[in-house]
Amino acid sequence: MKKALTLLASALFLLCAVPAVQAGVSISGMYGIMDTELLDEGEYYGGQLELGAGPISLIARGGYARDFDALNPDHWKFQNGDAVSSILDRFGVRTSDLNLDDFGIVPIEIGAIYRLNIVSGILNIYGGGGVGYYYIPAFDILGSNFSMETDAIEDLWGGWACLGVDAGVALLHVFAEAKYTWASSDVNVTVSRNLPSVNLDLDLSGLSFIFGVRLGF
Repeated sequence: MKKALTLLASALFLLCAVPAVQAGVSISGMYGIMDTELLDEGEYYGGQLELGAGPISLIARGGYARDFDALNPDHWKFQNGDAVSSILDRFGVRTSDLNLDDFGIVPIEIGAIYRLNIVSGILNIYGGGGVGYYYIPAFDILGSNFSMETDAIEDLWGGWACLGVDAGVALLHVFAEAKYTWASSDVNVTVSRNLPSVNLDLDLSGLSFIFGVRLGF
């Protein structure tokens, strides 16, 4: 989690580096659907701080994603190379029985966007991208006659790009965007009950659809 705090502090420093007298400041609340290769779809809640001069803005985002649809055990392997799914079969645990308990992803992202005005003061389209840190707190994997308790996953970095539309009047705007995240890494997950550690092909890459409200100052 220290890495996430360092990234957030860096983002705030960059935002503050833009002279306030020249910049517009806005805050946003966001909700969306985050799709991933490993876990299918989950709900995303987040916030955004934006500081920009003219059409270019620097942004810092933080959020929480939860309630993912699926765990694909084909992406999980023990250190000896055996697939977790094959081990579970020996215990009579079906893939459909698996459930993630208290699983969530904390994305912290920084980047830049460019807005192109279509209708003066009312409608904009925008695009941009940046880098992100994706922290996963400790969670449990539960199934029939089976449980696995993990440690937090702290080593996943990635990138992202977005394209969206922004509409509103005065200081209040609503927006919708499509955002693609690249975040994939092999990580070792420590488990309890004297089981060997699990090598996880942790792939959170996928397309998200985000909706939000932006308030400017």
